[in-house]
Amino acid sequence: MSTSPVTSPKASPSNSGRQDALRRAAFASLAAIVFVALCEFPWSFFGTQISEKNTARRAVAPLVEQAKLWPMTYETAEAGKPVVWCVDHPAKGVSYLSGRQSQPLVWSNDAQVPITNGGGSSSWCADVVAVVEGRVPQGVKLRFVQQL
Repeated sequence: MSTSPVTSPKASPSNSGRQDALRRAAFASLAAIVFVALCEFPWSFFGTQISEKNTARRAVAPLVEQAKLWPMTYETAEAGKPVVWCVDHPAKGVSYLSGRQSQPLVWSNDAQVPITNGGGSSSWCADVVAVVEGRVPQGVKLRFVQQL
């Protein structure tokens, strides 16, 4: 019995060329799919969002500047004056200046004030532009203008 030596099968040159061609075609197809997906993505959405934010900020800029010129504390808040305060508003009808329960706030337009995830010792607040409407027994009464 004669045994023939075991040789490893080598890819023929024509087989190797076909594999390379298939790889190039697969890569080209993938690149085309990615290109089409990027072209179809609504990129203008991001520009619109940024533009709307800038427009809204410009609209309240005079109030923000006035609030910076005459900054008011909870104790010195005057009716008709704008303020930029950090407000904790964990639930409808519940609001505090900088999360301090000793400084409650009352809103004439409570439904427009953004809800924060505050509460207890882990409270946080959102910077808002508001106009002081006066003092009421429950605290300082404000009209919400915009969140910064």
